Amino acid sequence: MRIIWFNHRDIRHPLAGGAERTIHEIASRLVLSGHSVKWYSVSWKDAQARDVVSGIEIFRMPSNAIAHLEIPAVLRRENYDLVVDDLAHAAPWCSERFTKKPGTVCFRHLHRRSLPGQVRFPLRQALTFSEYLYPRIYRHWPFVTQSNSSITDLTNLGIDRSRIVQIGGGITEEFFRQFVKSPVPAMVYFGGMRDYKRPWECIYVFHEVLRSFPDAELTVVGTGPAINKVRRIALKLGIENRIRFTGKVPDQELATIARKAWVNVHSSTVEGFGASIIEASASGTPTVAYDVPGVSEVVERGINGVLVSDGDTKSMTEAVLEIMSSNIEEWALRSRDAARKYSWDETAGKWEDHLFRVLNRDFP
Repeated sequence: MRIIWFNHRDIRHPLAGGAERTIHEIASRLVLSGHSVKWYSVSWKDAQARDVVSGIEIFRMPSNAIAHLEIPAVLRRENYDLVVDDLAHAAPWCSERFTKKPGTVCFRHLHRRSLPGQVRFPLRQALTFSEYLYPRIYRHWPFVTQSNSSITDLTNLGIDRSRIVQIGGGITEEFFRQFVKSPVPAMVYFGGMRDYKRPWECIYVFHEVLRSFPDAELTVVGTGPAINKVRRIALKLGIENRIRFTGKVPDQELATIARKAWVNVHSSTVEGFGASIIEASASGTPTVAYDVPGVSEVVERGINGVLVSDGDTKSMTEAVLEIMSSNIEEWALRSRDAARKYSWDETAGKWEDHLFRVLNRDFP
């Protein structure tokens, strides 16, 4: 198959996250299976217009606005069999309107839950409204999504259940390597640096944890728009020197950090699929998280973590302290067992099967 995949960022984008990692893991395996993948994304300062990563051809368009305007021209000039419109960043690509070739839509989660704090009010309203238009924009194309909550979101928008396929995520093998825990209680946060992720919550939790475990450590991984707020809160609480801020790190280093931690803290308002949670699990690290869509499906209570009521920082702190005071080795073994059900090879295989169905127009 010759596949065109539209997504606003590619794997080398400075702000690439879980969505881009998912595309890369799937597309690179499709390439290994003999298919071709052209990934159209948006450029950033000093980025090359064309690139090749893991056999995936990457084409970067100058800006978000130009990218959407160029879709009809791209679909006219390219030689392809099918299209994937990825909705990881809210604005729909509308490719079904510009081609007679088959295609599919990759849906992560409703952005109306995550847009506050990220974009200004007029644009936020426009993007929220666009989600209600998905049934009109994509009248025939099937949707792929990762979680049961996202399936519910799509059906509530008016997408027929027969057009929705659920395919989960996977884990990079690096996270499954033998773990060696830190000799002192260690927390980690690597769930993203955007306002809807609420990364500053880990700072408040850590501040309280230090009362019971004065030698505790916190590592905060990642960069993004919310990092300055996180640092300001740490400074205000007088614990900035007790926290290691790493910025963005390679997967190998991230896996090492995750394997040393005793507890992973996850504070997002919503997830399409809690990738960092299952990566922590594979590393032998349980997660304490808020019980929100896309998260509650990957945290198995008492197995690979604990769920608390959304926004209840006190309960989150208590759960972290409970894990730190219990048998860390037992938590580690249970967490790794929970993670073994996730495989990028299996995920890519399911995507390949789905794309063949799309190619054969095997949907209502």
